[in-house]
Amino acid sequence: MQSYPNPCPCGYLSDPRHQCSCAPGHIQRYRRRVSGPLLDRIDIHLEVPDVPYKELSSEYSGEKSLDIRTRVVNTRNRQLTRLKGDRIYCTSYGYH
Repeated sequence: MQSYPNPCPCGYLSDPRHQCSCAPGHIQRYRRRVSGPLLDRIDIHLEVPDVPYKELSSEYSGEKSLDIRTRVVNTRNRQLTRLKGDRIYCTSYGYH
């Protein structure tokens, strides 16, 4: 089975900046492609509006990679110190 991230075939249903070009019958057929039993297992359904390209491509002034790396290395060293003497070296499940 193939699922689709869009609410309709053209992807513009309920989009405030674009007009949907799909007929109601097309939308119903499109939505029936995802089975009811599968949808029953999904607890949260959210409609997420798209983000304008300008917002995504604008310069991001967040943390620098080197600062993040330093924080991760420091945290890892604290963990190694805390676990010293135990037979494990990491508390992350499945990480060896």
